[in-house]
Amino acid sequence: MNRRMISVALAIALALTLFAGAGAAKILTRMDAGLEGLIAGLPVLAGETPGPLRGRVVIVSFFASWCAPCRREFAYLNEIRRAYSTDDVAIVAINWLEYWGDYAGGRRMKRFIAETRPSFPLVEGSPAVSKRFGGVTRMPSLYIFDRRGRNAFRHGNRDDGSAMIVGRDRLIQIIESLR
Repeated sequence: MNRRMISVALAIALALTLFAGAGAAKILTRMDAGLEGLIAGLPVLAGETPGPLRGRVVIVSFFASWCAPCRREFAYLNEIRRAYSTDDVAIVAINWLEYWGDYAGGRRMKRFIAETRPSFPLVEGSPAVSKRFGGVTRMPSLYIFDRRGRNAFRHGNRDDGSAMIVGRDRLIQIIESLR
């Protein structure tokens, strides 16, 4: 019985540690000039270099080409891009954890881009950007900032599969509340 209690205590400690790492809202509170510059300086995978982000609602999606839910999220983000002016809503997708599971090479990324046809910039992530977002470990992870640059919403793919992505209608609801 004593071993079981120790195992449970260790499992709880591990879960709390992982949950604390997912608490990006505690670390990331603003889309400030430093973060905007960091994102603008990332290598572009598709689309154009992200333009100025301040003064607009900003959606940042962390994705990987091996991530099946990312494909669905990109479909919703493409719909959002068509529905809202780029002066109103900025969308940037940051490729992160691409090499997880030994997925090296660019063919899969090229296929992902060809299949999802993103209508917004895709950039290659960096450890510095991940750190500014609290250490992104889940794909996809989505952050929405209001016009003043405040973090207004965040969502990370859940372990249990209950909420892999944010639905289109919920995205629109959030954007409308921030406009």
